[in-house]
Amino acid sequence: MPFPPVPTPIPCPFCRAQIVVPIRQVVDVTEEPQLKSALLSGRLNAFTCPHCHNSGALAAPFLYHDATKELAFVFMPLELGVREADQQRVIGQMTKAVMSRIPAEKRKAYLIQPKQFFTMQSLVEAVLEADGVTKAMLAAQEAKLKLLEQLIQTTDNAGQQALIREHAAEFDMQFFQMLNLTLSSAQADQAEPEFRAMLGLRNNLLEMTEIGHKVKLQEDAIRAFQAKPDRETLLAQLIQASDSETRQVLLTVGRPLLDYPFFQALTARIEAANKAGNKAEADQLIELRKEILALREKLDTATKALFDQRTNLLRELMVSENLDQAIAAHASELDEVFFSILEANMQNAAQ
Repeated sequence: MPFPPVPTPIPCPFCRAQIVVPIRQVVDVTEEPQLKSALLSGRLNAFTCPHCHNSGALAAPFLYHDATKELAFVFMPLELGVREADQQRVIGQMTKAVMSRIPAEKRKAYLIQPKQFFTMQSLVEAVLEADGVTKAMLAAQEAKLKLLEQLIQTTDNAGQQALIREHAAEFDMQFFQMLNLTLSSAQADQAEPEFRAMLGLRNNLLEMTEIGHKVKLQEDAIRAFQAKPDRETLLAQLIQASDSETRQVLLTVGRPLLDYPFFQALTARIEAANKAGNKAEADQLIELRKEILALREKLDTATKALFDQRTNLLRELMVSENLDQAIAAHASELDEVFFSILEANMQNAAQ
């Protein structure tokens, strides 16, 4: 059972008006995996003041628990100036709350002395390190962000192209993801000049870098499929795709078409290649069929996990004593999947 946020009255740090913020004192990502992304993106214990409409995140102590990785971390913000005795009392209360929900025979030593962190950055780094994301990886990501900023600020096209050539080896799919997020943000903010400048940068990267050529092939394949979204087009684009990333993107978009007629058509191509004596082509198509089946299973597993999470969230909201606060705490999870599940439940209830 998840640990609910605790409504906490505080003066708004911007306008000093009294507000109530739902604070997570125990962040148990075993029970609520979505809290991990909230922590990593800086949205944990976030609030928006109803008076001045400014937003922020409250620096409040909490215990981070991940039973699957045997992690127990305590965040004790240095700026609060909590005395050592009070720190230990708070840590003891939070640890006791977690251990009280675990059967005695399943309690482990890592919960007895949770590791303490005084800055959010150090805690986030520890969480990422447990996922295999090292400080070196974080430094590389920071370097990519700096390079992206430098490219955006270089408004002269010739200068921008020279910078791209200089850093050609540093561009990868992660860099394009960062650029795409920046583009989406500029579009959402209706910042037309910035959007056009970043679009020009993206076009330069597509034309001048190796990863840009791969991204362009993926986008061309998706456009071809969207122009004629049927089984025949999907199969043709999957056969033409030169890398597994492009095939995975195609399968994600075309998942509803991966049915019996689709595999019949693929099997017919394999048999035709064998009859024509083209064993190499037949073997390639057989490997493609294996890859499609494996990716379909992976997609279905991920989709089921997401539906299960959103179904559990709906149940949690339905029994919440303070619905407004519960909704605010889970705002980022109220997506299309959540509302489709809600709609289905409403129809069932009506029947």
